[in-house]
Amino acid sequence: MRTDTTVRDVMHREFLGASESDALTEAAALLVEEVTDCAVVLRGGEAVGRLAA
Repeated sequence: MRTDTTVRDVMHREFLGASESDALTEAAALLVEEVTDCAVVLRGGEAVGRLAA
């Protein structure tokens, strides 16, 4: 599991985002599809958390 994601990483690079209303199974499938282990959880346009595999 990545624990080194910083705000700078999110602000200056592309990132994978998931809505807080997305089902966990859908968000997990997105992680697999995008070949990543971390997504920013969004409420509208505001980051409210992080989902890590």
